[in-house]
Amino acid sequence: MAWIESHQQILDHPKTRRLMKLMEWDVDTAIGKLHRLWWWCISYASDGDLSVYTLQDVGDAVGLSGDETKKFIAAMIQSRWLDAEPYLRIHDWWDYAGPLLRVKYRRHPDSWKRVMQLYKSEDDTGEQ
Repeated sequence: MAWIESHQQILDHPKTRRLMKLMEWDVDTAIGKLHRLWWWCISYASDGDLSVYTLQDVGDAVGLSGDETKKFIAAMIQSRWLDAEPYLRIHDWWDYAGPLLRVKYRRHPDSWKRVMQLYKSEDDTGEQ
């Protein structure tokens, strides 16, 4: 069973507040949807890359459909929980899932190298 870090600052983080406003959700719903997405990523997009999935796949992961999914993806990008560039992915995924990925790919160095390269340019430049 895998796990992902959850920091108490998420409760009143400006990104969470922005997501709440854009989606017209309360804090519990926003945090619940974030965690559902992250848990789903651990199982199905462990490198944080969502570009290989349809928007509806992502919506299904958090219990949304149709227009709500489109609104959610746009709100996640606008609130900076997701990056649209260089491809659709979880923002700062490496920072939070990196320790888990290190363990997961310990016996698969080629896979580990591929995952590291997805975020290497950010680490090299200091940009996020």
